[in-house]
Amino acid sequence: MTRHRFFLTIAALTLFVSPLMALENVSFLFAGGMEDLRQKERMEKEISHLLTEVNNAANEGRALFLSNISITPKARKALSNLWQTSMFRCDYDQNVQPCLTAVTGCEVRGIAITMLADNIAGDKQRELVICFNKGAITDVHLALSSNMYQEWMYGSRSITDKRRLTEILSFVERFRSFYNEKDLESLEKIFSEDALIITGNVIKTSKKTKGEKNPNMRVEEKIVYNVQNKQNYLNKLSRIFNSNKQIYLTFDEVKPYPHKSKSNWYGVSLRQNWKSDRYEDDGYVFLLWEFFDDNRPPVIHIRTWQPYMLNNKPLDKDSVFDIDNFLIP
Repeated sequence: MTRHRFFLTIAALTLFVSPLMALENVSFLFAGGMEDLRQKERMEKEISHLLTEVNNAANEGRALFLSNISITPKARKALSNLWQTSMFRCDYDQNVQPCLTAVTGCEVRGIAITMLADNIAGDKQRELVICFNKGAITDVHLALSSNMYQEWMYGSRSITDKRRLTEILSFVERFRSFYNEKDLESLEKIFSEDALIITGNVIKTSKKTKGEKNPNMRVEEKIVYNVQNKQNYLNKLSRIFNSNKQIYLTFDEVKPYPHKSKSNWYGVSLRQNWKSDRYEDDGYVFLLWEFFDDNRPPVIHIRTWQPYMLNNKPLDKDSVFDIDNFLIP
């Protein structure tokens, strides 16, 4: 009996520790773009450690352990916030991507991941962007789709300055991530103090059809616009963040528009899909950005939202806000 009990104890212990032993090793290598060999080897190591920790934490359903990774406090907080909203895992154990020049350093794109949140319907495949500078990871966020990125960088004729185009793309991606990460502090910084927030609410009214002996009730939808200032909008967002465990945004049909006469002002129109625990919608968002020639980050002066569907059909394109709808003094 003693031997039998001993055998059962060892078997139970093996079952208990086996998940901890099934660790993954995910590697990352640069495919060109970095000439400093010491910097190259260091960042390959740091990114590999980060992706390895992502997969192991996802497998074990736990928080990320980032103390042994060279990552800035701001990037650590952003990644941890995103992780709490939606875990994800790296799709491949070997990753090779070029080093790209970014606004505040360098970045790698195209790291294939799968989102694990329950509230993400349909395709859960996404791509990760990792930014770094001086040997440390400075930002980790979800990318716009690779097709959208290619279209921006190589198909857009409206903006000839590729550096500014890259800058706009980067901040649009970060802007979306602030919602996914429920990062109210960063949203407060990215909106200007005099920001104008315009939200279109769909109102339904019932009308009787005319010219019939037995008229029927017909439901019509119209958009009523609500204007908020920055603080009103952030207060509402704070309540939404607190009442939802998961918030997930995707952007599609993203188009940048330079202002005709003011070189540092750009409009960005996009289609936004919002999913959270309590609510979801599909609509058009317009953002009016001001960029600066010094090191100050850009700010958003105007944000609008309109529904994608109205009266059971897509909203007329001529009714969707763009940069020509707003007078810039």
